[in-house]
Amino acid sequence: MVQAFDAGARGLSDEESWASIQTTVDEARRSMHNAGSTTILLLWAAIAGLAFIAQYAIAALAPGFAERVPWFPGLLWSVLGPLGGWASAIIGRRARQSIGVGSATRKLETRVVLYWLAVITAGILLPLAAGLYNVDVAERGTSITLVAVGIWTLGIILFGIMHRALIAAGGAIFAAAFYIPFYIAGDIAPAISGVTLLAVAAGALVWRARMRAGE
Repeated sequence: MVQAFDAGARGLSDEESWASIQTTVDEARRSMHNAGSTTILLLWAAIAGLAFIAQYAIAALAPGFAERVPWFPGLLWSVLGPLGGWASAIIGRRARQSIGVGSATRKLETRVVLYWLAVITAGILLPLAAGLYNVDVAERGTSITLVAVGIWTLGIILFGIMHRALIAAGGAIFAAAFYIPFYIAGDIAPAISGVTLLAVAAGALVWRARMRAGE
């Protein structure tokens, strides 16, 4: 067996050997970038779906509170956002540990974390730079949300383009589920967005379960 392996190795040209090494490195890099990415994407789809449904329920069932505290969606996200980030970090770390963690992997992991921190920071600072925090209170939450969701979904799409098409598709679906109802459905838009995102997350989970069952 060893002789056969040596013979096969000697049969590879320098170009083929380099291509093989490069393929191995690229596969390791993709494994690190994609580790837990599908689960994290589904987690955030579920979190966003629940947040939108809760936002609609509060506005419909407690209109007095919604009028007194028009920025309550921000309070909602201030709780769900950190929880989602904490859960995403746990999912990603466990997934990466399953493929092994070396010094190169840790460097790539740091780049991924910095990328998402940059996207989140942009979602906060760009509305500030555009002066959206100074507009009327009744319009402030909507304006900031429109810009922030656009930046965050663009971040998902760009990350997917670089690493995995499924992630890019998820970002596009998220954007469509938010913006289309917002512009055509009026006050019921958050409920439609929430139900759509939960349905997509549930469908993706069923699809993953069937794929794994067929392996």
